[in-house]
Parts: sequence; structure tokens; C-alpha cells
Amino acid sequence: MTGAAPGSPAPGGDAAPGLRPSRPRLGVVADDYTGAVDVAATLREAGARVELHLGVPPPDRAWRGGDVAVVGLKTRSVEAGAAAGRSAAAAGWLLGVGASQLFQKYSSTFDSTDAGNIGPVADALCAEVRRRGGSEPAVVLFCPAVPRYGRTVYQGHLFVGDRLVSEAAGDHPLTPRTDADLVRRLARQTRVSVGLLPHQALTGGAEGARATLERLAASGVRYVVADAVDDADLAVLGEVARAHPLVTGAAGLATALLAGVLPGPAAPATSAVHRGHRSGAPPGEHLPAEHLPAEHLSAEYPPPDLPGALLAGSCTAETLEQVRRFEARWPVLRFRPSEVAAGRDVLAEARRLAADHLGGGPVGVVASAPPDVVRTEQQALGRDRAAELVERTLGEVAEALVALGVRRLVTAGGETSGAVVERCRITHGTVGAAEAPGVAWLRVGDVVPAEGAPAEATPEDGTLWVLLKSGPLGDADVLVRALAPAA
Repeated sequence: MTGAAPGSPAPGGDAAPGLRPSRPRLGVVADDYTGAVDVAATLREAGARVELHLGVPPPDRAWRGGDVAVVGLKTRSVEAGAAAGRSAAAAGWLLGVGASQLFQKYSSTFDSTDAGNIGPVADALCAEVRRRGGSEPAVVLFCPAVPRYGRTVYQGHLFVGDRLVSEAAGDHPLTPRTDADLVRRLARQTRVSVGLLPHQALTGGAEGARATLERLAASGVRYVVADAVDDADLAVLGEVARAHPLVTGAAGLATALLAGVLPGPAAPATSAVHRGHRSGAPPGEHLPAEHLPAEHLSAEYPPPDLPGALLAGSCTAETLEQVRRFEARWPVLRFRPSEVAAGRDVLAEARRLAADHLGGGPVGVVASAPPDVVRTEQQALGRDRAAELVERTLGEVAEALVALGVRRLVTAGGETSGAVVERCRITHGTVGAAEAPGVAWLRVGDVVPAEGAPAEATPEDGTLWVLLKSGPLGDADVLVRALAPAA
């Protein structure tokens, strides 16, 4: 059940601890941009040197050096074939620069439909490893558990806190969470046989887990959903999976894979990003300074005097409360997709809002709405059309606000973040400090306008900072804290 990516040594075997590796130890393919930032920030805070790309890098883009290369995509809710194709292209680039191991990153709530895209993308990544002459993965582990976020897996069922995800996380408008049984859900997305690595198998440590995986593989099971109820379970899975050419899951398992092969500790529970740096704890204080790369010690926040704006499309309960608190302090323009379909010029209204208020503090443009409103909009327009109108509008607004001088841009929601990143042509960035667990700033210095956009859409008077927040992540005041102006 072992094997490495084609032409690559085992993870961590290509450089001594503390030295610059000759190739990435881990190549991550993330299914949305917020997830890419989440895993990049988490791995960096665990001691890894991380290189982040948004969108499939062009074939001639060189790897700049580090422990991990992350490629974020916008593939969570697109057609399954398109998601598989883009993911395979990203994997091809990662393997081409010598990634020792691939990691498929998806949401800790396993966001997907019965058609995909978690299963189809896993199929495509396995095929890409085969195409490049690598070892056929005997089994592929699937584990979205991130205990510090309250996401755990027990007997194949995904929990948020003490409730099944189907009861606790709400009904996502594009990727419903109506079934907490991950074995059953994954089996609906692939023709590959799916099984379970139960929690009982982890109590015997890595040896017991490997023995169970070998029995599953011998019975024809290839995709294995793994239980994990705490960081100790993730540590066992990480030890077992280091020999696998492809592993899938959320940031918790990605961090566990690198434990023991980085110059500092990489246990999922120790990441300083999960303490909130604004509280006064300096980034990385949990690690001895000599174990941290230079960029890790200088995680930055954007200057608070930069003009800021919020763009929100997520309809999670968490984002709705975060937006409510933001709106209690600063002006917000709200719209519905049906209004855009009827001809409302949200872009012009957003420009006026910025012109009138941006000098006194941040502004917001928000499509987030309670579940009953979302259902009404989807019934009127269709699910896909409603989503397309929201994403396109927020992307256009983002481009306009940057042209008007916004330099701190906060997005709430994976699809919203994807639309903004693509419209503003953001291809990579430097991970900065975190406002909340999994919610870190990106420092972007090379934004270019979309084709056909006015020339003034290119920022010329300072670096653009972007905070891509996943819908469920962040405390209630994260948006207020991120965009608070200078005192």
C-alpha cells in the first residue's frame, strides 16, 4: 500500500530538517480559494514554508521553493467534469515541479452534491498519478475532520460540535449537507468501492490502522473514509498516510502529514493561527524562533488606515451574524439576485456608496440572506442562475472598488471569494496574519484588471490586501475586527 509520486522521494526525505528542500514535500489541490488560504495559513503556522497559487499555474511558472505548494481552484460547485479537469491540471503542475505527495483539500463539512465533486476529483487525481507513471494508490484516505473547528468523524458520520452535520451546519444553497454518512455520500459520487476506517482501528496506533487498511484493500475497497475525533487520531492518520501518493481531507490531516518532517512541531493543536493574533500573542510564539522561517516570524496585518470594503455572499448562520455586526457600524448595500435580473444597477450603487462613505470607514456590499429568502430567490430564478447573478455582481463590484482605492478587501463565502479572485485576476499572494482560525490575510501585489476592464482597475497606489473568509469560519466580530479603521 505504499508508493510515491512519480520521480519523487518519500515526503520529507529530500532535505535535512531546516534546509531548503529540493522540491515540495506536499502539493495541495484545494477546491475553493478560501480553503486554499485556510490550509496554507494552517501549514505555515505549523512551521511549513508555503507557496500559494490561485488558479492552475501556467506550465512555465516555476516553483519558488518551500515545503508546500498550494493551488487553490474554484471547483467545488462547478460541473463534475470541469472540476476533474482543472484539478488534474493543477496536480500535473504540482507533480511537474516535483511534489512528493498530493493532497486533495475540501471543506471540513464535506461540501458536495451527489454528483460530486469530491469523488470525481479524487478519481481524476488518481488517474493523473497513474498517467505520470506513479504507483497506483492501493487506498486513498478521506478525512475532513478538524477538531479545533468542531468537525469530527465517528463511525463514518461527520459531526459539527455534538450534532450531525445534517442537523448543525444548515442547508448550503449549492452543496446540500443533508446526509452525515460520508461513506454513503462518497459512494454516490464514484464507482470506486468505498469503506470505513473506524475509530476502533486507530486505538492501536499506526500499526493497527495499517493492518485494517490492508484488509480493506484486500477486499477491494480503495477509497476509505477515516474516523477522527481528536488531534491524536489525526496524528495516527498522518503517520499512516505519509507513504500514500494521494491523501484527501481538510487542514487538520494536511498538517498531520507534515508532523515530524518539518524543522518545528506541526501538531494540529499547536497552531498559533487558532489563537487570534489580535489578542496580543505574536505569530508563531508557540515555536522556538530558530525553527521558524523568516517569513513566518513577520506575518503581517494590513495597515488599518487603508480603505476597506466587505463583499458577502455566504448565507451561513455564522456569516449572517458577522454581517449584522458589521452593518451596525458601517454602511451596507444589500441586494437580491432577482433585483439584478430585473435590471437593478448594483454596480452603480456600490460606486456611489464608496464615493460617499469610503473616506470615513469601510463599506459593505452584501447578498447574504436567511434561508427562506434564499429559497424564494432560487424558486424564482433557479439555483444556478441565482448563484451566477450574485457571483458576477460581487466580482464586478470588487473590481470597481479596487479601482476606487479600496486596499483591504474582505470576502465572505467560498463562491464569492472565487468570483472576486477571478474578476480581479489574483493569481497568488503572500499569506499574512490571521484574523481567526483559517481566516488569514493575503498580501497581493500584482492584481491586473479583467479583459475589457478600464485601465484604472489596476491598483497603482499601494499593495492590495485580501481576506477570503469561508462562510462558516470566524467568530462573530471577525469582519468588524478585520476592517476596523485606524483609531
